[in-house]
Amino acid sequence: MSIISKINVVSRELQIVINSSGIITEITSNCYDILGYTDVEMIDTNISKYSKYTFDKSVETKNFSDEISRKDGITLFFAISSTTLIDNENKTSHIHLSLIDISKYKEFKDREEMMFRMFERAKDIICSFEIIPEPKFTYLSHSVESILGYTVEEYLENPMLVFEIAHPDDYQIQLSKTNAKTDFSKLFQVRLRHKKGHYLWVEDYIIPTYNNNGQLVAIESITRNIQEKKELEQRLEKLGYHDNLTGLFSKNYLLKEMDMLNNKIHVPIAILVCDLDKLKYINDSLGHSTGDILIKNTAKLLLSTFNSNHIVVRTGGDEFVVIMMDISCHEANGLYAEFQLAIKLHNDSNKDMPIHISIGRAYSETSLNVMQHTLDIADSNMYKNKRQKNLYKNQSEGNIK
Repeated sequence: MSIISKINVVSRELQIVINSSGIITEITSNCYDILGYTDVEMIDTNISKYSKYTFDKSVETKNFSDEISRKDGITLFFAISSTTLIDNENKTSHIHLSLIDISKYKEFKDREEMMFRMFERAKDIICSFEIIPEPKFTYLSHSVESILGYTVEEYLENPMLVFEIAHPDDYQIQLSKTNAKTDFSKLFQVRLRHKKGHYLWVEDYIIPTYNNNGQLVAIESITRNIQEKKELEQRLEKLGYHDNLTGLFSKNYLLKEMDMLNNKIHVPIAILVCDLDKLKYINDSLGHSTGDILIKNTAKLLLSTFNSNHIVVRTGGDEFVVIMMDISCHEANGLYAEFQLAIKLHNDSNKDMPIHISIGRAYSETSLNVMQHTLDIADSNMYKNKRQKNLYKNQSEGNIK
């Protein structure tokens, strides 16, 4: 599935996807307008041919700038942000690079000349904001209206509007832009409320101005609409955190949540480890498509018992894990009984493809520092359950005297 094909690409933004070998696997067609190469010329070539940032450097550095030569030899300057795509082995398989041509920004030596000659025509929001002696905008580009819906006049009348429309979760980040102790070498990403009521992700590059006493007296900023970038990140996260066959969470998501529970969250937890007993036999005798149906049926039963408050994961071919948070042991046992009943009802009506599954359980009064240990207990109990069923089967068949 293409990662970038559905992105509405503007002419000033180039998007590239590279694999772990640094090979370009996808690129937007506007590469010819920006770099002079056709997409056919660039696909299957190594990114190092154009950029000093290799795959490994791009993984380590999420936001960076680079010089890239056009096909005709002209050097362009780009602001580049990278988004990693994680595979089922928790390894970075691809990187999505978003390149914005900032060559024009670098051509102007005088900052005010750059703002007034170029920024007024830019699609980004350009502003100069005075903090001392009182908060006010000394310059604001009209692009603010096309992005956020508010007119320049509304901001001039109410300089605090830029803080009032910040998402509650991002308010402190927005406020930090007027704090002298803030690290302005980093980009700021916040959600701002559009005049119509919805929120948009924007990214700010802030240039601070201090007086002789070290007070922050003003800031200048370049604000870019990164809503599409954030939506892409969400799609990439869904690809990395969800199992394609069942729609359940993947092992990558399980590891992330276990790390959070183990180190930051104190709640009682119950864990189920489940393993399909006859998947290999079905795959070998009836084919993998039939085995996939069995896996998907099992996932449906899990989702019919456990809700969005629980973490339901497919960790491997025939393995599933359920983590129940903030739950009593009695409540966990009740859900386990419901799942067993759901399996029985399914098997009563699907005798041609019943679900045989071994389950191990474990419970802890706290999640802190015990997640792996609790998971190991549940996993061990699952194997005990599987051995007990095999022993019972052998006794029933008369193989053990």
